Formats: sequence, structure tokens, C-alpha cells
Amino acid sequence: MKSLYNKIILLLFLAFLLAPLAFWQITNFPTKTGPVEITIEPKTITAIEEPAEELPALIPPIIEPTVTPEETITLEELASPEETVTPEEPAQAEPAFIEERWVIHEVKPGDTLSTIFSSQEIGTTALYAVINSGKEGKQIERTLKPGQKLLLRFKEGTGELDLLIHEVNLVKSVQFDINAGSAITTVLEKDVEKRIVTASGTITSSLFLDGQKAGLSDRTIVEMAGLFNFDIDFARGIQPGDYFSVIYEAKYIDGDFFGNGSILAAEFINTGKSFRVVRFERDGAVDYYNEKGQSRKKTFTRTPVNFARISSKFTKSRYHPVLKRWRSHKGVDYAAKTGTPVLATGNGSVKIIQKQRGYGKVIYLQHGKKYTTVYAHLSRFKSGLKKGHKVKQGEVIGYVGSTGLATGPHLHYEFRINDKHVDPLSHKLPAADPIKDDKMAQFKKVAAPLLQQLDQLKAPVIAGQP
Repeated sequence: MKSLYNKIILLLFLAFLLAPLAFWQITNFPTKTGPVEITIEPKTITAIEEPAEELPALIPPIIEPTVTPEETITLEELASPEETVTPEEPAQAEPAFIEERWVIHEVKPGDTLSTIFSSQEIGTTALYAVINSGKEGKQIERTLKPGQKLLLRFKEGTGELDLLIHEVNLVKSVQFDINAGSAITTVLEKDVEKRIVTASGTITSSLFLDGQKAGLSDRTIVEMAGLFNFDIDFARGIQPGDYFSVIYEAKYIDGDFFGNGSILAAEFINTGKSFRVVRFERDGAVDYYNEKGQSRKKTFTRTPVNFARISSKFTKSRYHPVLKRWRSHKGVDYAAKTGTPVLATGNGSVKIIQKQRGYGKVIYLQHGKKYTTVYAHLSRFKSGLKKGHKVKQGEVIGYVGSTGLATGPHLHYEFRINDKHVDPLSHKLPAADPIKDDKMAQFKKVAAPLLQQLDQLKAPVIAGQP
């Protein structure tokens, strides 16, 4: 009973102590109506003066907000809509900008402008713009060759093709500026430097081998032989000890060798007899003339196949290898590989082009009213050549074969005057027109220094010869 009494006394004592505190909390607790002001007393923060190296290095410094004693912040201001932070909308993405781009395409076998454009995803608008740009645009498909380069430029921003450059060769390029479905064409040509070069040599085996030893290109050797083929039979007429000399142009671009140009003058000494020619332009036409101004050309060349071997000559009696009997051979046979080009020996027109029993595939050329030439045993005719077509001297008309009565590949060549057979190798051929008197002074002015230079290219003395 006594312990219960003591507990009641203790509870009353605690209630007496806590009553003032409860009263103070009730009178000072903010109500829900009306703004409540919160006053923040300024306090002084005393820094702890300890060595900096003893403080943890990774703890960032504490930055206390600075509030003046008069400043008050209400709960409504804390919740003010103006202070609400809203996330920013993402910026609109700008369209991608395509920089200028160059593509270099090397033309491969089978390439056409259409397939090249397709591989670069270029539309037909640009293709038609190039093709319809004029002469160069129409010819671009025919002039595209393996190894050539096309330079394509795609413009900034859109990536569309706006420039095409076709490098035709080291000298010539064609530029197409493309815009709005059309193109402007510009032909670009580099400056070519021409240098005068000389070469000479003595025949020991063949004109080709000895010409190459002298530093001549195959093209220059063939051209030189063509200058003398009216007077010299290169198939059977040249001999060891014969001598040649040539003055020609060498072409350079930016200091680099580009190729050989025209022959300016040449000399060939065949079995002791000298033949000389000089290049001269007359009435807009370029040709070669001897020292007297006579054209090196004849109405006909001696041989229709370059560097071929004569396998059978013109004769009244020859044993035919196929027919197995004696008969006349009214022409000259030139043994050569199948496919060797056959050249027209004079200007004329195609009289007959067909396949015959004995001659096989044969071509008859008519040269005026008087002369006819025949080319037999061909493997094929020149593509597109037909009866009535005009041909020029030296033009390819067909290719060596063994059609008809032939034991092997060769060309049978005939020369007829008023339909009468004559020996193509011995018959005197009519000469072309010489330089006229009013041009002779000009010719001598051009020829004199070249002939003097040929004199300086003297043939070396061959052992065993005087």
C-alpha cells in the first residue's frame, strides 16, 4: 500500500515539471492558416585551426548559405510556382552537313558511264546532263578506255555530283560542270614540250631489232619503214650493212617523257643506195619529199603486209602445192601469222568483197579506171567494210589467213593494169605530184638544216666492209 502511494506521488511530481513545457509548445506551434515566418539567427562559425595536411583530402569544403538577419522566407515563397524548375526541352537536331568529296575511278574493261555512275549512286539526271552536253558528252562512251581515270566531285551540303573530269590521255582532259540538270563542257590540254632527237644504226639482223638497239620505239620504226616502202622492199630487200638515221620529235609534259612525235627527216642506205626524205607541209597537208622536192609517195606501195616474208614470187610456171600441178603464179605470196593486218596499197574503192573457192575470202580494190589490186586467202575482212566503200593507201582492209586453196597462212597479192597481171615487185610505179615551183623556196628553207643534220649522222664503219 505504501509502495503504491509512493508511485502516485512520483507521477504527480513529473506532471508538475512537464506542464510548463507543454503549454509553451502549444502557444508557439504554427497554425495551418496564414503565412508562417521563419527567422534565422545569424551565427558565427569558427574555423578549426588545424594543420591542412591533417584534414581528409577527399572531403569537399562546406559552403554555408549567407542570410542576413532581416531576411525572412515564407513557406509560400518556398513553394512559389515562379521558382519551380522545369526540365529544358531538347534542342531540335540540325540536318547533317555533307562536306565536298572527291572520288577517283579508274576505268576497267566493260565499264560504261552508266555503270560507273550507278556504282557511285549517281542519278540519271546527272548522267543525261553529261551525255547531252555536246560533242564531247556524246563521245564519252566511245572514248572510255581501260586505264583512264574519271574524277568525280560531290558538292557540299547535298552530296550531288557537280563536276566530272575525264582524263582522255596525259595531254587531254574533258571537264563537265553539272548544275540543275545540264552540263557545260570544257576541253583542257596540257602544254607539250617537243625536243629534237636523233638516232642511227646499222642493220645486222632486222630493222626491228636494230632499230630498238638504237633507242627507237616500235611505232617510230614502223613509221620510218613506211617512209621508204615505195622504194625499198623491207620483206626481202634489206641486207646486213644497210644503214638508217632518223631525226624525230620527243614529247614531254612537265619535264616527263610522254611519247615520240613526228619524224622530221630520215635516211636509209640500202645496198649502197641512199634514200632521204624530209617532212614538209604543203597546202595544209603534211607529206615527205626527197631532196629534189619529189614526193616519196607513189600511187601504190610495193607491199601490202609490213615485215612479211615472201614465200612465192610472180612467175609464169610454178608447181601448185594444193592442185599438185604446174601453173602460172600471177601474184606474190607473203607468209605471215594469221591475223596480221593487210593494207591497201593505194587509194581506191572496194569492187569485190566475198568468199571464192580458190581465193577464199578475197577483196578486189579498184584504183581509177586502169588499176586493180587483189588480196586473197584472208581470215576475215575489216569490220564494216562493204562493196563500194572508199579506202586510203595504208588503210587496214583485212587480215592474213588461209581460206580457199592454201596450205598455210599467207596473203596472195595481185597487181593488174587494165585487167592484165604484172609483177608487183618489179613494175615501175607512177609517182605522186612533186612540190610546185611557188613552194620550192619554202621547202628548201625547211629541208636544208635537216639534211645537214643527216650528213652529221654518219654510218659507222662495219668490219669487213670498205
